[in-house]
Amino acid sequence: MGFPCHKRYSTRTQGKGAFFEERRARGDTGYVEKGKQKLTIYLVRHGETLFNVNDRMQGFSDSPLTDRGIQVAEKLGQGLKNIPFTAVYSSTSERATDTADLILKGRNIPVQTDKRLREINFGSWEGEHGQKIMKEHPDLWTNPESFKAVGGETNAELYARTQAALNDIANANKEKGGNILVVSHGVTILNFALTLDPKSWNPAKQGGLPNASVTKLEWEDGKFKVVSVGDTSYTNP
Repeated sequence: MGFPCHKRYSTRTQGKGAFFEERRARGDTGYVEKGKQKLTIYLVRHGETLFNVNDRMQGFSDSPLTDRGIQVAEKLGQGLKNIPFTAVYSSTSERATDTADLILKGRNIPVQTDKRLREINFGSWEGEHGQKIMKEHPDLWTNPESFKAVGGETNAELYARTQAALNDIANANKEKGGNILVVSHGVTILNFALTLDPKSWNPAKQGGLPNASVTKLEWEDGKFKVVSVGDTSYTNP
């Protein structure tokens, strides 16, 4: 996004801080300032839901955590209890915020929500049985335009909003660094990780991300790096 022609910004006259403050004030989130503290981001997929059990596509729609989903989210909280989180973020979907609350049980850390962390929009297929849609559309997960045709999002659109959200999170926490917890969704997390590192996960062999799994990212010098994807070891502390 270019600078507006009626106003010029100069790091030489304003200083770096003012320059980046100006960009933030204009809503420009497609960047992260370099040279700040290292961040470790724990991207967590929400716990198992009723739609997961019934093989229904959720997307922007929602369904409650199952009893098992609640139990595993609580176990994840135990597995992460020794990690000091400096900030916590969640998708606005209830299944994600409920998972975040269960992970943080006993900790006095507020959960900040961001709708850009929601699951991919499956369009008119939301609520449909996944296996049924896959039989009718064998290229469902290999065609990045699949969901656009039914009123949903492309993979590129999903990545753009996820990147913008994570850039904002990095910007907000870069001064102090540390560990950040972000609760999101399977396709959203996997799409971001695979765009950064196509070899980090093999959906054809490994399938989708497990519920309550942890995908770890590092941010340093303005760049995200994939450390691990779909780690379920934290639910077995």
